[in-house]
Amino acid sequence: MDRRFEEVDKKFEEVDKKMRQRFDHIQKASRNFLRTRGWEEIYPVGSFDSQGGIHTPEYFPRTVKRFWKLKSPSQSKQSEDDMREILRLTRSIVHRLIYLIRFYNIQGYEEWGMDTESHEGCSDSDESSEGSSKSSRLPVPVEVAVRSNPEIAHRALAAQFGLVYDEIEKFMERAQGFGQAQAKEGNKRRQDEQTSEDRKRRAFKRSPEDEGTEVTSPVDLLSSQERTS
Repeated sequence: MDRRFEEVDKKFEEVDKKMRQRFDHIQKASRNFLRTRGWEEIYPVGSFDSQGGIHTPEYFPRTVKRFWKLKSPSQSKQSEDDMREILRLTRSIVHRLIYLIRFYNIQGYEEWGMDTESHEGCSDSDESSEGSSKSSRLPVPVEVAVRSNPEIAHRALAAQFGLVYDEIEKFMERAQGFGQAQAKEGNKRRQDEQTSEDRKRRAFKRSPEDEGTEVTSPVDLLSSQERTS
């Protein structure tokens, strides 16, 4: 009898330990909604199994900046070399998005990117035909859903991590604007310095009217004055 009580007590202790770990994990992860600046760390959100255990992914963006790098880069107005690099980065980003969507078992990706506006104002008869078309629709693999809608996948992960996507986006846009302004100011400074150097060079060049005449250096002029004195 005592042995059975010991076994039951041990099981309760294990369950209690897992519950406390789970609560502590959720409490720490809940603070991620405050993380909106690029340098701030994100608490790694785990996935819970049926036994109450916590598992974290092999790859996790530990800062807001690294999370934002999972956003596919813009492909507008880019050179051919830039496009090759963007495509390479995009492939790497999509692979990580797919991995994380699978790890956290995020649902609803079958509906990503669907045009819902065309269904507005449908009649009751249309709803029945729509339901039958949904039931006959082929399942969408997660790879296809993520590759077709990387931004939606990115937002889904933000929700999973407890991040406020719109606030992070505002900060990153401000940071990008500041960086561009700094780069523009640096380019202008270099151009002004180059212009100043060019003016100095032109000032020391001889004009066409001076060709054929001997140019006396300050040293020669000083020596000549000493000889005549």
